[in-house]
Amino acid sequence: MIYYNRIIVLLFSITIGITSSVNAQWHCGDSITDSKDGLKYSTVIIGNQCWMAQSYRGGTQITGSQSPSNNQAIEKYCYNDDAKNCELFGALYTWDEAMAYVKNEKAQGICPDGWHIPSDNEVKEMEIALGMNASTTEILNDWRGSNQGTQLKSGGSSGFEALYSGLRTSYASFSAGGSYMYFYTSTEFGNNAYRRCLRTNDETVGRWNTFPKSYAMSVRCLANNPVNKILTSSTSTFNPVYNSNNKTISINTPNNDQNLQIEIYSLQGNSMLNKSVTVDEAISVEHFVNGIYIIQIKNNQNKLTTQLISIY
Repeated sequence: MIYYNRIIVLLFSITIGITSSVNAQWHCGDSITDSKDGLKYSTVIIGNQCWMAQSYRGGTQITGSQSPSNNQAIEKYCYNDDAKNCELFGALYTWDEAMAYVKNEKAQGICPDGWHIPSDNEVKEMEIALGMNASTTEILNDWRGSNQGTQLKSGGSSGFEALYSGLRTSYASFSAGGSYMYFYTSTEFGNNAYRRCLRTNDETVGRWNTFPKSYAMSVRCLANNPVNKILTSSTSTFNPVYNSNNKTISINTPNNDQNLQIEIYSLQGNSMLNKSVTVDEAISVEHFVNGIYIIQIKNNQNKLTTQLISIY
């Protein structure tokens, strides 16, 4: 897994996949520093998106008996009023506080520059990238999917690293720490807002809109710009070309190589294809789920090219 993460970071070092407010050389997979307070966060590629791999924890702590206000300062809760829980699990924010008191979807809210509070549809996109059927993502106020919840939890294959941070209710009490993780989306539902839920001993993901915005939950920020559809190197020896009409890949090579070894992996490092091909051969990827994949191409002289390619 570490090996494939390094491949992804290397590829983003060649081609800028997304922008960052930190500096022009930042790439998804590197940590990001929030200019507001200097706090650092890990990041991860999931499908065509770049997510924070930790819950946001910035702001000034208030107690569970207090209510945040629109005072230009970020105010956070730490579970059980213990500051250590903010460091370990991330902070908890009411919806209005997380959104910086605006109501438009995909608002920056409390997120760093270049990042925003994800919409309900953007979280669906992540769930689809992890294998959830598109129609299943639409199920509301229930637990959905197969093993996407397991993938999102700490130690799961997605790298999202969700922790059971619990929440703070409207009644100034803390609940579900150690057993549930809830994170807000920027999508409203009247006086409520859409959220996602993960719980112990459950492989699925909950999508609900039943809690009032005064509940305080975790916040996961999403990069404003998606990962590029195809990332290639200007010094690449081989150039894979994807044909979306028939879902095939062909290889352009400047050296007239006749025999090539092709390996394709998911972003989680799972081998999807490994075969020898000729340069004129169209490689079928019809059975692949749409998304970003790692492709390695090697010729008889063991010259190797590693790139990312989007199948859609």
